[in-house]
Amino acid sequence: MSWSWIGFRRVLFGWEKFDSLEQFIASTSSINDMLDYAKQHFTWEEDRIAEDEWQEPNKAFLNLQSRNTPADCDDFTTVFNAWFQAKGYASWMIAVWNATEGHAVCVYSEGDYLYYADNFFRPRIRFNTIQQICFDIYPDAKIAKYARWSSQQKRYVYTENINLKAT
Repeated sequence: MSWSWIGFRRVLFGWEKFDSLEQFIASTSSINDMLDYAKQHFTWEEDRIAEDEWQEPNKAFLNLQSRNTPADCDDFTTVFNAWFQAKGYASWMIAVWNATEGHAVCVYSEGDYLYYADNFFRPRIRFNTIQQICFDIYPDAKIAKYARWSSQQKRYVYTENINLKAT
C-alpha cells in the first residue's frame, strides 16, 4: 500500500486504530497527527480518586483507547511524553494544582519556546517558562511538580516542585 493511498484513506475514514504505543509513535509523524489520532481514538474522564496512579506508557496508551477502562490526563501526559521523546523533542511531564483541582500536561520545547499538549489539543501560545504554562492551565495555580519515572519504585512519581513565585 503506498503512502498516498494511506493519506487518502485517512482523509476519508480517519486513522486506523493502532495495537501498540510503538505503532502509534512510528505511524504519526507530526504533533498534529498525534493529536488527530488522539481525538479519534482516545477517551478521557476526570479522575475519581484523590490520589493519581500514573501508568507506564504502553498501559496508558491501551487505557486511552479502551472504552471500558477509564483514562485521564495523566495517561495522555504519559503517552504524549513518550511520543515527544521518541521523536527527539525535549519534553517534561508536569502536574499543576489550584485550591480545588489538579491537571497534568506534557510540556515540550520547539526552538526557543515551550508549548504543551493537553489531552486533545495544544494551545498555540509560545511560552518562555514552565511557570507561564502552569498559570495558563490554572491562573490561580498553587502547586506544580514534575513527574518522572522512578526505576527504584518502578512507577511514575512526583519529583521536584516547580517554583510558582513571580519570575
